[in-house]
Amino acid sequence: PTSTMDTALAPDQARAILQSAVTALAAPAPRDSDILSAAFPATPSALITAIASLNPAALAAHLHAHLASRTTLLDDPKSPALPLGISESDLLAYAALHSWAAADSTVTPEDRGALADTWRWFDLVQNDPAVMGNSILKAIPFGLDLTEDDAAAGSRPAASGAPAPATASADAGAGETEEERKAEEKREKARAKKAEKAAEKAKQKAERNSAAEGGATPAAGASAAKPATAEDTVARIDIRVGRILEASPHPDAESLYVEKIDVGEPEPRVVCSGLVKAIPDPAKLLGPCIVICNLKPVNMRGVKSHAMVLCATDDTKAVVELVMPPEGAAPGDRVVCDGFEGEPDAQLNPKKKVWEKIQPDFSTSADGVATWKDSPMKTDKGVCTAPTVRGGTLS
Repeated sequence: PTSTMDTALAPDQARAILQSAVTALAAPAPRDSDILSAAFPATPSALITAIASLNPAALAAHLHAHLASRTTLLDDPKSPALPLGISESDLLAYAALHSWAAADSTVTPEDRGALADTWRWFDLVQNDPAVMGNSILKAIPFGLDLTEDDAAAGSRPAASGAPAPATASADAGAGETEEERKAEEKREKARAKKAEKAAEKAKQKAERNSAAEGGATPAAGASAAKPATAEDTVARIDIRVGRILEASPHPDAESLYVEKIDVGEPEPRVVCSGLVKAIPDPAKLLGPCIVICNLKPVNMRGVKSHAMVLCATDDTKAVVELVMPPEGAAPGDRVVCDGFEGEPDAQLNPKKKVWEKIQPDFSTSADGVATWKDSPMKTDKGVCTAPTVRGGTLS
C-alpha cells in the first residue's frame, strides 16, 4: 500500500499522535473481530477506526502477516531496501498494542517468538528517536532473538540489497511457476494460521489473568514494572566509561547506528543505537561516552546489540545527546553514585524489569550533571555531564 500522508515525524508530533491514539482507544468499542483488509487503511482516521474494533491479539496476528515483507506498515514490499520510516500509522498501531504488550503475564516469550515480525516492528517503533523517552507510553524491553532459520522462513524482512522473502502475490518473482506459487500460498497460510493460534492463546491467557485479578487490566501507557525496592538501586547497573571507535548506519534499519565501543574489555562491543534522527552525522558519535553494560543482549534487525549508550533528553524531546564522562576517565572505568554501594549484576534479568524500575530516577541537574536520585554519577576523575541538557532525563 502507498500513502502520501505519512512522513518522518518529529518528537512533538509523535507525542501528539500517541496522546490522541491513547484517548481514542480508551473509548468503549467491540473488540471481537478483525476488520482490517490485506492493505492498511490509507488515512490515520480510518486506521484508528479499524484497530479500535480489534482485540490486541487479533491485531498482533494481523501485523505479523502484514509485516512479513515490510519494515514498517506503509513500506512497499516491492522495494524492501527503501523503507518509508516510522509513520503516523505505525504510531497508531503501536499505541493500540502497547498495554497488551506491557503485561508479561499476557505476552509470553513463546507468543513473542510466534509473532516475531510484530514484535520486531514494535521494538523498532519504540526505539525511534521521535518516540524514545516520550511520557505517553513507556518503552518495553524485548529479548526476542531471531535466528537465521527465522529469516529463511520469512519471519523478518531481508537485509538491504538482499532478496525479499517470497510471497504468494504476483510480486513473487519472474519465472515462478504456478505450482511454486500455490506451494508458497500454502506455506503462507500455514504461517498465518500458526500466528493466529498463538495470538488466540495469548488472548485467552490475558482474559484468565484479568478475571483472576477482578477484571483489572493495565491502563494505556501504564508501565509493567513494579515499584523499585530497597535492593533496586543504581549499584545493580554496570555503568562504564566507553569510547565509540566506529559508527555506521545499520544495514537494515534506517533509524539505527551500529557502533563498536571500547568498554575496557579485550574486544570492543557491538552496540545498536536509535540515534540517526537525533545525530544525523555518525562521525559526531565518535569519542567518549557512558555505556550500560549488563543489559541482556538483544537482536536488532539481524545485529546483536551488547550494551546501551546512555543519552540525555530535554523536556521537549527535541534534543538527544550523549552523556559525557569526566576528562581523563578511561574506557572501562566504572561509574558510581555516592550512597549506593554494591557490585553490579552480571546481567540484568529482563523479566524482573530491574532497569525499568531504576531508569526513571536518572536525570540531569540544573547545571548538567548526570545523577541518579540526585546523587551525581561519577568516576575517580570527576562527574559525568550532559553537554547542553538541563533538567532532562537519561535513557
